[in-house]
Amino acid sequence: MIKNKKEKQFYLIVSLLLVVLSFGIWFFFKQRQKIKNKEIITLQQQQEISRLEALIDGEENERRRIAQELHDGLNGDLSAIKYRLSALEDSNLSPNDSENLTKVINMIDESCAQVRSISHNLMPSSIIDYGLAETIREFCIKMNASQPIKIDFQSFGNGIILPKKIETNIYRIIQELITNVLKHSEATEAMVQLNYRDDELFITVEDNGIGLDTTKPSDGIGLKNIKSRIDFLNAQLDVNCSSIGTSYTISIDLNKAK
Repeated sequence: MIKNKKEKQFYLIVSLLLVVLSFGIWFFFKQRQKIKNKEIITLQQQQEISRLEALIDGEENERRRIAQELHDGLNGDLSAIKYRLSALEDSNLSPNDSENLTKVINMIDESCAQVRSISHNLMPSSIIDYGLAETIREFCIKMNASQPIKIDFQSFGNGIILPKKIETNIYRIIQELITNVLKHSEATEAMVQLNYRDDELFITVEDNGIGLDTTKPSDGIGLKNIKSRIDFLNAQLDVNCSSIGTSYTISIDLNKAK
């Protein structure tokens, strides 16, 4: 009787040990699988970031190439044409021909200015010289001078010096958002705001236009570029639309972005 009791206790203990051992093995492999899954997700994220970086670098290189060709090629040709035409001013032209010549030379000057402006927008060298905030301020001033819209720029907090690639991506996002405002919103006023708080940067772009219909999917290249750059920066984008305008808010953890 005692022997049977001890045997039962022994089998019970062995059974419990087997259960505990089985649970331990199951738990070990489950944790190991979790670690493997995290490693896979991390690798996929790194690959996605590398893909986005290559895409953005390719776009920036193409912008740089086009800007250089505009500056050195087209702008140079226009300057040469102006020089040739200017030589005719000393000729014995009739008052009417002289007036037309002056108009043509002025038109070439305006075209040269437009080419320089386009070239600068494609490759804003002021980011290297003056930083993000000043480059955006300059961009808003140029838009105010050339477009029928008033764009107000505000910057709060202590500006943080960021890698130029990050600043260029932020500038491109704002540039694309303002372009969307000009194309689609029918707005008369807009605002661009940078707000630095510790290691975070909050960007707001608002307008008083007709509002964006978020129920319709958009396949525009501009919005795809914005999304790619936001993903590259590990940032978050919130869009708030109403009948009195659209507000874009972008929050960037600068530690993650770096």
